[in-house]
Amino acid sequence: MADALVSIGRALTLLGSRLHDVHADHAESLDSDEPEAAVSDAAVPRGGLGPRQLAVLALGGLNTPTGLSAGDVVTATGYKRPNVYPLLERLTELGYLEPVPDEQPARWRKPQPADE
Repeated sequence: MADALVSIGRALTLLGSRLHDVHADHAESLDSDEPEAAVSDAAVPRGGLGPRQLAVLALGGLNTPTGLSAGDVVTATGYKRPNVYPLLERLTELGYLEPVPDEQPARWRKPQPADE
């Protein structure tokens, strides 16, 4: 039963990442002349990142203010726990994620706009 659920989770993650790519391509073609398109491209990288990094960036929970913990990413992707933390740290170094302050266990999210 657990193996079936893990397989379903992986399939849904892959589907979500592909749908996200399709949506991003469509949105890019509609908004290519707007200044926000550059911000959108930075949030959804195209080159230089591997499929695992792109799959993690496609997780919807990273768009929320509370973000996701490494355990949440393990559950959503099925990746091995020892590989997830370095992956999240690398995405943070590259500027695609930021740590959520004052959270235990550590959590990550996509950079939040500075509205203040």
